[in-house]
Amino acid sequence: MARLGPSTKMGDSNIGTVTNSIGGVGYNIARASGYVCDSTKFVSRVGNDAAGKTIQESVPGLDVGSGDTAQYVSMHDSSGELVVACADMSVIEEEFEVDHKASVAVYDCNLSPKTVSKALDNNEYNIIEPTSHVKARRIGEMELAVFPNNKVKLITPTVEELASIYDSMKDQFDDEWFGVLDAMKVDQIRERLDKKWYDKGVYQQCFQLLPFFQNILVKLGKDGVLLVSLCSTVEDYKSIPTTSPYRPKSIIYSKGNQVGAVVEYFPVPKDVEVVNVTGAGDTLVGYLAAKISELNWLHHEIGSAEQVWGKWESIYKAQLAAGLTLGCADSVSQEIANI
Repeated sequence: MARLGPSTKMGDSNIGTVTNSIGGVGYNIARASGYVCDSTKFVSRVGNDAAGKTIQESVPGLDVGSGDTAQYVSMHDSSGELVVACADMSVIEEEFEVDHKASVAVYDCNLSPKTVSKALDNNEYNIIEPTSHVKARRIGEMELAVFPNNKVKLITPTVEELASIYDSMKDQFDDEWFGVLDAMKVDQIRERLDKKWYDKGVYQQCFQLLPFFQNILVKLGKDGVLLVSLCSTVEDYKSIPTTSPYRPKSIIYSKGNQVGAVVEYFPVPKDVEVVNVTGAGDTLVGYLAAKISELNWLHHEIGSAEQVWGKWESIYKAQLAAGLTLGCADSVSQEIANI
């Protein structure tokens, strides 16, 4: 990672600071998860080169492929905001076997669609982190099923990544998909949705993707996160106390035919001074996955008020974790262990 000084001239060499570290979306997610869950395991692959050998000294047990180890080089301005980045993930993009089983598994979209598709069968609860708006399109190449046979229970896109996923999956909008979408009766809540995100198509895209993923957590940057879920017991929300300090700012749900859609909006808990944007989204996903392994709320049925309250708390604190990473120079803040 390179950080430029205050006086920068494009097209020329500039004075700044350069740091090197083991990283990447999957590694950052695993690292964040590891701070709050001791049983976290990182599964990946390195190249047969000097960088790969160095990484294996710190992270043993990785698969070794041919070619160079994946590299991500980012350039940031003096305030820490990303200017441009370049990623070479070819060794990760090669197809390889992932036979590990977990209560909750997270995949990033640096992996090939075939690798992820095969691995999904290993676990009941799978989460996909889209990684970038370009790589998010790979989700459309994966072998996915429609509710109630969906293997993926949560995706965590930004607004831009959500649009890429939607575009990549239009060819899969068939009669089976429409049956689930129609059953949710989302038109009931159209007038109650936030106009800003409705005009951007965020809600519409989420609703149409829900039959494949069941839960979609959209990262809205400084505006917080939006959770859109498919639920078969939406009426139970009437009996959930809203006195939790972690409750969402708004809860809107449709009453469909056996299933409905639930929209929950969580603003950012507090403002932070941005030091480095690299890793904030990964930290949020890693922290959230660790908490889901302790109290799983990804199921389409509401099991208890404690389950819903646990979901609210985990999303609130996952945003706190992301904020801690935003405020430090590291790609994942160690302070998240103290949340």
